[in-house]
Amino acid sequence: RNAIVTKHLSIASSPPENFQYSGTFQNYGTLILGSGFWVTLDNLIAMKSKVIIIRGSKLTSSEFNPYLKNWLSGGGSYEIKYLSVEVKSLDLNLVFKDLENQVVLVEKRRQYTWMEEGVLEFGHSYDLTRDDGVITTVYQRAGRDGTRMFEMVVWPDFYGNQF
Repeated sequence: RNAIVTKHLSIASSPPENFQYSGTFQNYGTLILGSGFWVTLDNLIAMKSKVIIIRGSKLTSSEFNPYLKNWLSGGGSYEIKYLSVEVKSLDLNLVFKDLENQVVLVEKRRQYTWMEEGVLEFGHSYDLTRDDGVITTVYQRAGRDGTRMFEMVVWPDFYGNQF
């Protein structure tokens, strides 16, 4: 909570199993949590960073649904550009529940340039558009040791490219 960081914060240590955090999150630009089992939906919504990477999360597919609804309504993580959350399993039917009319399946491969030299490539993804015309693409990929990754990018990418 009291870390003074201008751009990037990466926490690799693991807090105690009963750790909970209800404080605010600064805008770090990039926030990386190597052991994010303690991150709740409320924590995720409260994060203000443009890049958020969480490993070892206990978030569920159902919890990404209100996160997306919050983003679509202009709340919470409004400035997010890239979100990657490692979860045990991921069911996109639960992620997109009640959003079916807003979700557009995209089959073609795309590239998203983020940070200084990182390029993400993904296919079979889903677009959602906010009322202000900003588009996010949501997709999943394999994580470590049988986990899944919930990933979300917001267009344009870090270099102003649209898909």
